[in-house]
Amino acid sequence: MRPSRATPTSTLSSVSASLLLGSLLTLGLTACGGTTPAPNPAPTTVKISGEVVLPQTALTQGAAQGVVAQSAAGEGTAPADLSAQANWDAPHVPGELLVSSGGLAAQGVSTRLSGFQAESLSDLGLIRVHTPNPEALAGQLAAEGISSQPNYIYSALATPNDPGFPGNVGIGQWHQDYLTQVGAAEGWAQLGSAPAGVLTAVLDTGVDRSHPDLRGRLIGGYDTCSVLAGGNCQGEDTDPSELQFGQVGHGTAMTGLIGAATNNGLGLSGMTWQGQMVPIKVFGDDGQANSSATTISLARGLAIATDSKVRVINMSLGIPGVQSDPKVNEQLTRAAAADIMMIAAAGNTPDQGLYFPANRPEVMAVGAVNPAGQMSCFSARPRAGETLDLLAPGGENGCDRAASWILELTPGDYRLGAGTSEATAITSGAASLIRAAYPGLSALQVRQALVQGGKPTDSAQPQLNLPGALAVAQQLSAAPAPTPQPTPTTYNLTVQAYRNGQPVGAAFKASGQLTSLKLPYELNVPQGTYELRAKVDTSKASYSGAATVTATTNTTATIAVQ
Repeated sequence: MRPSRATPTSTLSSVSASLLLGSLLTLGLTACGGTTPAPNPAPTTVKISGEVVLPQTALTQGAAQGVVAQSAAGEGTAPADLSAQANWDAPHVPGELLVSSGGLAAQGVSTRLSGFQAESLSDLGLIRVHTPNPEALAGQLAAEGISSQPNYIYSALATPNDPGFPGNVGIGQWHQDYLTQVGAAEGWAQLGSAPAGVLTAVLDTGVDRSHPDLRGRLIGGYDTCSVLAGGNCQGEDTDPSELQFGQVGHGTAMTGLIGAATNNGLGLSGMTWQGQMVPIKVFGDDGQANSSATTISLARGLAIATDSKVRVINMSLGIPGVQSDPKVNEQLTRAAAADIMMIAAAGNTPDQGLYFPANRPEVMAVGAVNPAGQMSCFSARPRAGETLDLLAPGGENGCDRAASWILELTPGDYRLGAGTSEATAITSGAASLIRAAYPGLSALQVRQALVQGGKPTDSAQPQLNLPGALAVAQQLSAAPAPTPQPTPTTYNLTVQAYRNGQPVGAAFKASGQLTSLKLPYELNVPQGTYELRAKVDTSKASYSGAATVTATTNTTATIAVQ
């Protein structure tokens, strides 16, 4: 990501709804000389108890470092709780709501969402619903135990400074000083005559395949956002060509920082000299001046990268003010379970905390450092509970310090830029080199090597130092692999009785550490026939299910959740 000249201001909007409960007053009339009829007896209260049964994967669904091992959406996995921590103040596609199809049976979907224009996104386990007030509908669905979320809009925040552009004259005046700052030449010397990287995915605005400095470095590719219409991505194809409008060149620049063709007598040197990169275009443009990515395009891009068996994923993108994007989280978790190293930009505003997805524990968060070893004034600072792992050269701009820039590619040419986007791409290049040189190291160990091998800065975070990272990687490679310690799984259980679609009685709620696949529950309700809806949110996944029971006396019922 790159610093923008002005920080956009979010408009606070909130929708609240209140439910007014009326009361029914029954009057008993007494006839002259007659007797008062006996009142109708109150309905008998009965107890419905039993167990909520989770699938076997609820206890076994874990990987090293406590990361959840999930497969792609639509393959029988538990749907995420999309409503958790939804931020409707963050940038999102207007008039759209993403509803989890995992919480409803097929008939329930068509019935509940009848009257809305809806589109099935089966590969992600979602239904895209068009509604003028998505936040209000989300609140209504949440009351019924149905998860939904905004379709968030992600930005690359690119505003490059281009002295000497167009033409190649800037190459003669500007140099890749950041390579000296990270000790690239010394690190390369340890790796042989042509330092190679592993297969690396670049999730961005696309790439200029014809750029001479990328010749022979790209393989495959995909576009998850062919066109941007009304703020929403539409269409997919296999052509990851660079955007034509908006943040043009951002993906080309990041791809070049990771792996511009090196030692070819042209232009720039990439962090990796050999190895291939998979360009995955997750941004689209509207044919005018706007470009962005969405929850759907980013989630699909991550799924494609994982299926392509890449070893490093670069995400020089993000969104401020969002702690969790559940559908993207599912794919981050899936990639982490495949031991893929994911690196994301911390953000370009110093007062909003880390952007998503850099604030996720599965992702390495990278901020920017200037040539003086100071955290760049625009670089995001972590808030309490957030971890900024590393700083890397990202230039300096927008404050009273001396400006500095990163020399990078742009379609058909070269330019200067600054931002945590650049810092992230440079770090991804270093990670790719380490994974190729020490293939036995896990993603977590590569992350450890980058941090522990770093050089001091003016902040708590070290800055990238390739020779130091390689030295730590060598030590880790010689040491016995640590035994992963599984993270305990916690849960929150809710069981509610419904009659004619309306809740009856108090919901049963329980929480704790998940040690069994069977969770007991108990409800007290009047005699009758009910649909019992159960929802279990664990620290790894979310599950839901329902059962119908007729209770004239105390009754037991088992509710299976998936």
